[in-house]
Amino acid sequence: MRLVAISVFVGHIFAHPSFIYRLRRFLAAALPLLLLGACHQTTDTLVAPDHPDWYALRAPDDRAIQAVTGDIDGALIISTTFHSYRTTDRGRSW
Repeated sequence: MRLVAISVFVGHIFAHPSFIYRLRRFLAAALPLLLLGACHQTTDTLVAPDHPDWYALRAPDDRAIQAVTGDIDGALIISTTFHSYRTTDRGRSW
């Protein structure tokens, strides 16, 4: 009996127009904050090579490298999200 009375009371509160109005105002204020928090960009940390003979490559536009093909001693081609770059001097010029 008591459980039924509580559930009816709670259902009555949630159906009340002022509650729905307050809930909409809260969601209208909270949604932009949630979207801004979701758009936060993290900074990538540089990773040092694990092996002393390894050579770390960086794209000339400081973007993440998506693909690499070729030979570091010959012609090397890398691609980022928007561009492709070619080097023949171990990445000194692209």
